[in-house]
Amino acid sequence: MAKTVNTQEKQKFILWFLRNHRLQSEAVYSIFEYLLTDPDRLARVHFVHDIAGLPVGMVISTICCEGPAFFFRQAGEETIRPAEALAYLQANPATDVFVSLLFHERESSPEYNKVVLQPVEFSQLPLPVENQGLEAPWLDELILQAQKAHLYYRIDKALDQHDREAFFHLVRLLKEHPPSPNP
Repeated sequence: MAKTVNTQEKQKFILWFLRNHRLQSEAVYSIFEYLLTDPDRLARVHFVHDIAGLPVGMVISTICCEGPAFFFRQAGEETIRPAEALAYLQANPATDVFVSLLFHERESSPEYNKVVLQPVEFSQLPLPVENQGLEAPWLDELILQAQKAHLYYRIDKALDQHDREAFFHLVRLLKEHPPSPNP
């Protein structure tokens, strides 16, 4: 039987991932934001090493990895556009989605190894996945943390591009960002 990873563990992992890694495609952040705000949808997301042979899958890469910035496949159709994948996720909330994250030292990451499923047959996944009782204050904190992590990413990008105007604008947004209820 495949190990089960509850929604809170997945949310904690996504926040850790966003705080510690920069994505190749900024548009992918909208997918993570959607997943963090919809616990029922996130319950149907499974982190895997490889999406080969799985019915619905996406590959997301960080800047330290070569390979596609983003790749999504379902029912034989493929896209590199995160917006199309997000539209699919929103239109098909009961579909299991398998996500492979490509980042430096993922194999030795204890955070990643907590949530990644070991290779199993698709039929071995526990179904149905029920709502795992995520409280709204916890969800609000997760959303704030994800937004803050994205702001840090954009600030870093502005610095890398020597874009002074964007940098100061983003720093101002960061200062205006509401503090986390549990620092």
